Amino acid sequence: SSGMGYQLRKCTGVTGCTATQDDDKLFAIGGGYNFGPAKLAAVFTSEKNAKNVKGNDADVFHVMVQVPKDVWLLSAGYQQLNDKTRLNQDVRQYNLSALYFLSKRTSIYGAFSHQKVDNGGKAGMALTTSSDSKQNVFALGLRHTF
Repeated sequence: SSGMGYQLRKCTGVTGCTATQDDDKLFAIGGGYNFGPAKLAAVFTSEKNAKNVKGNDADVFHVMVQVPKDVWLLSAGYQQLNDKTRLNQDVRQYNLSALYFLSKRTSIYGAFSHQKVDNGGKAGMALTTSSDSKQNVFALGLRHTF
C-alpha cells in the first residue's frame, strides 16, 4: 500500500502573514509492504515554514519493520529529521517495541526509544524536554481494545 498527502496551513492573522511568517506547507509520501512474515513501511515528509514560521523547514524520513512471532509482535524503527534552519539541529531516533498478546483483545507491551539532537538542541520525546541533546524513554503497559 502507499499514500501521498499535502497540507497547506495559511497564516491566521487578519492581514495574512507578517514579515516573519509564511504559509505552512507539508508534503508526505509513504508506503508499506507485507512480506508475509514481516511488514516494512517507510514515510518521507517535507515541511516548509512549520507552524507558519518563515524558514522553519525540515525533512523527516521514517522506516519501520514489524515481525509477528507466535503471541509476540516485535517492531523496530528509525527516524531522521534534517533540520534546514540555520541552527541545523538534526534529530535521530531509534525505537524498539514488543507486544505480548494475552488474548485477542488484551496485550502487554514494552517499548524503548533513544533520541539524539545535533548542535546544542534539546531532545524531547516524552512529556518533558531533556536537559541535554539525548533522551531515552521506556514504556511498559497493558492494552485492552473494546
